[in-house]
Amino acid sequence: LYTSSSTNLLVNNSVFINNSASEYGGVIFNPHNSNINNSVFINNFAVRDGGVLYTSSDLLVNNSVFINNAAVFGGAIHGEIATIINSTFDSNHGNSLTNSSQGAAIFASRLNLTDCSFVNNFGDISIVEAMVLNMTNCSVVNNSASYQSILKISDGNKNNGFILNSNVSNNSGRYGILYGKNCVVVDSIFSSNIAGKSGGVSGDNLTILN
Repeated sequence: LYTSSSTNLLVNNSVFINNSASEYGGVIFNPHNSNINNSVFINNFAVRDGGVLYTSSDLLVNNSVFINNAAVFGGAIHGEIATIINSTFDSNHGNSLTNSSQGAAIFASRLNLTDCSFVNNFGDISIVEAMVLNMTNCSVVNNSASYQSILKISDGNKNNGFILNSNVSNNSGRYGILYGKNCVVVDSIFSSNIAGKSGGVSGDNLTILN
């Protein structure tokens, strides 16, 4: 699906399987606003960004499932300002011959996650990566990042969000599970994670409460 820069996209109750793109958006390339509800995406692939979806504008995803999708940046989703609710990301992965894939599940500028599950995703630099990350009531279990961290907050110049009431367990990352800058972690569980080289949680100006 390709849309013009002035077109809003609405996807409801749909299933997309075994689609691919030579550069961006294995299923959807939409530079304008996108809204996805109650949909399933399986085995989709983009050579560069967004194994399922590439957008440079606002994205809202609700009650959707992403399984075994792949790209270099954003194995499932490459977005700008993304809000994702009650959705599952399972076995998505980075696709890079140079071991440099980022966001095996999601790569975004500003990312808001609520009631989402990330399981069995794998990649190089990160599984979920954003400049600003807000995560509430999420589960991050059994994911792996070969060269850096599972969750990566990549902008250190401002208040870069929070992780609230979430479970982060049984993950492995070479440089830990969370790499964050100016981030607050509240009422969350980090359990049975493995850091191959350095601390499980690392970064600058991190605050961890309860």
